[in-house]
Amino acid sequence: MRTKSSFVESYVVEKVANNPEFYKLFIRYMMTVNDTDKAVTQSEKAEAVIYAKEQKYTAINRTKVNSIAEKEILDYLLTHKIDGKPIEVKYESELDEFRPDFYLSQFNLFIEHWAIDEAGNVPEWFSQSSQEYREIMEKKRKWFKENHRLPVDTYANEFNPREPELFCDLLRKRLQKTVKKQLFFIPLTYEEILELVWQSQKTPISDIAHFITIAKTYGFKADDIAKKLSSEKWSTKQLTFGRLALNVFRAYETQLDKLGKIDFEDMKNEATAELENNSELCKDIYDHILVDEYQDISAQRLGLLKKLLERNPNCKLFCVGDDWQSIMGFSGSNLNYFVNFDRYFEHPAISQIRTNYRSIKSIVEAGSQLIKNNGDKQVQKIALSKSNEVKPLLVLSLLIKKAMINSILGRLLMTT
Repeated sequence: MRTKSSFVESYVVEKVANNPEFYKLFIRYMMTVNDTDKAVTQSEKAEAVIYAKEQKYTAINRTKVNSIAEKEILDYLLTHKIDGKPIEVKYESELDEFRPDFYLSQFNLFIEHWAIDEAGNVPEWFSQSSQEYREIMEKKRKWFKENHRLPVDTYANEFNPREPELFCDLLRKRLQKTVKKQLFFIPLTYEEILELVWQSQKTPISDIAHFITIAKTYGFKADDIAKKLSSEKWSTKQLTFGRLALNVFRAYETQLDKLGKIDFEDMKNEATAELENNSELCKDIYDHILVDEYQDISAQRLGLLKKLLERNPNCKLFCVGDDWQSIMGFSGSNLNYFVNFDRYFEHPAISQIRTNYRSIKSIVEAGSQLIKNNGDKQVQKIALSKSNEVKPLLVLSLLIKKAMINSILGRLLMTT
């Protein structure tokens, strides 16, 4: 079988092109890549109002918008073509007296989203009163009427974040009614979506592959994740990614079963299960167990290691690692097992190797100062260089926007 990443990539590309339901999952997630919303946990009305007031919304092309409904409108227009051509849309462009919400230059058409409910009132978190907002509405409508420009209207009470597709259907119908002709909305392709969101710098493929790895590392089945998604509080971004990744996870497991194969995470899980089910397996056969790169150990590997030690009570455990080199969090490693080693293994003897034989003094000292900013979850130590050579260091500053959802993976799957 192909590697996990290659399977995920081929599966996603094929399903986006040929499966409308999967495309919906894909596009729903892609619309959230710039989101910063959190899981809604406010229990009191006052807290919910404050949260809504502070919430920021960013469309798929990084345009800042004023509400989740406006984000839905702009995302929908940006991710579709009409009659084979991209939809040219401007958000809050300058006009004579005000900024219209959306302008579609192809049709010389405006879209106004009114932030009022059925009673004509604005949300409590709004900066303007309902009366002030209605006065602004009247001024806008007066301008449209005087200039013979009939806008397409949508209203806050028509948008339900749980059913955004219905709102988009409503928008599409009103657009067609206004231009008085049939409009064929065609979704962008997989490659076009990536170009729009990341300028071809990144895809969700690695995120989904890491999701599967961490899920299996912590022993989660697809049904376990589905239950967590339906029963716990999640942000929109977490929920849409979880649904997309879960679909691919199920397909990946089905493919493994079909081929009669297992992957590396399965090997560790099945080895641990064999030890649990067979009390004689690996009993009294090991004198020493050596673990290299211990900083990258996961709960799964720790469980296997402890089972082997239980079967070999006279065995000596020897681990080598450096918490400053821990880079495997994407595959389920947990630095807690390193930093708090004595909580998992009784009466350990710990020796620190402080001397760096590879780099000169200026590099070692600069690196030490930098990595100390990682926070409290590290072993306090002084790193020394074998070499006293000092040279000026060239520092390059790179601005990297990471849409990857390590935080989502941690929130969704980590149990420690």
